[in-house]
Amino acid sequence: MKFIDVELGWVMDHEDFDVSKHFYQGGAALDPAYYDHGTAVMGEVVGMVNGSGVDGFASNAQWGVVAITVGEWPNVPHYFQEAIDNLEAGDVWLIELQMYPSGFGATPMEWLQVNYDVIWTGCWADGVVCIEAGANGTQDLDSPAWGGVFDRNVRDSGAIMVGAGTPTGRVAEWFTNWGSRMDAHAWGSSIVTAGYGDLYSGGSIQTEYTGTFGGTSGASPMVTGSALCLQGIAKAYYSTPLTPVALRSLLNSTGIDHLDPSKEIGPRPDLGAAVASLLSGTPAQDLPKVEGLRILAATSPFRESTEIRFLQPQSGEVKLSIFDTRGRRIREIHNMVASGQRALVWDGMDSAGRVLSSGVYLYLLEAAGEAATGRVIKLR
Repeated sequence: MKFIDVELGWVMDHEDFDVSKHFYQGGAALDPAYYDHGTAVMGEVVGMVNGSGVDGFASNAQWGVVAITVGEWPNVPHYFQEAIDNLEAGDVWLIELQMYPSGFGATPMEWLQVNYDVIWTGCWADGVVCIEAGANGTQDLDSPAWGGVFDRNVRDSGAIMVGAGTPTGRVAEWFTNWGSRMDAHAWGSSIVTAGYGDLYSGGSIQTEYTGTFGGTSGASPMVTGSALCLQGIAKAYYSTPLTPVALRSLLNSTGIDHLDPSKEIGPRPDLGAAVASLLSGTPAQDLPKVEGLRILAATSPFRESTEIRFLQPQSGEVKLSIFDTRGRRIREIHNMVASGQRALVWDGMDSAGRVLSSGVYLYLLEAAGEAATGRVIKLR
């Protein structure tokens, strides 16, 4: 499997990184001020298992980096797209960034619509898994003040968003954001990894290690490593990796519950339980289907209604979600259908029964743990 980290800088030739597995370096010039942060993240994911240094979660993964610039941050969709363009369906990229909207603290990068759009397309259309740091803003992402931006019933980028929990107590770290949008959590402090040099230094930046890395920046690489392990196993066992939504479901459904009485940070991944579920063949929605869900045709442009025809891989529920161009979910249609060539009709109305204006609308079709996307044009 391949993995790309998106942030600002890394010690690319750190002694604990296998340069033979380095497949891509892109984006802007590396920023030395952020070498330690990127190096710590990379150490958690791909640190070599060689009897010294640290052991990464997915040391055999091929790894790459895409660097952004401080000047362009937080408006960086082009760098996100570059990461996706250099990965294939089932591969994983990690957003190790946060932003500060007016009136809010540290916030996940998908708050900005242009960033969200690229994440959404990568997950739902390209099948590339995105892990996104939930940010260190001490904020409730379910608060009405966000206007539903982090409500999956309003919009869902498909990314796996990560909160930070205490290593032993499994309660929210004081700094982490929280809310129903958090898909998983991992350690937010006391992480041993490459970089910084407070734990050990051999005299150069290539030989430095830390015992104090943390934040959602430290939690997210743990979930990234878990995702890479599961994707590798799925690909070896089923000849195809999980879709982003199936992987997110698997990590969430098999994880260990957090113990925080008031802050929802998602479960802590249990890799052993996830692997057991994956290899057991249950639950069905977590497994890839070899034949696959496939869009056959859609009526477009249309005036009153559009028929979306598709190939259903197995009998069961199918869900059609309609989104506007800002990524807001405006309608859901559910039905039980048999396998084979089937169709669903959208009448051009939103969930309140209002006739929608002309324009471009995106649709997401979900069935049997798979997803397919497309767009239609409505005329008045």
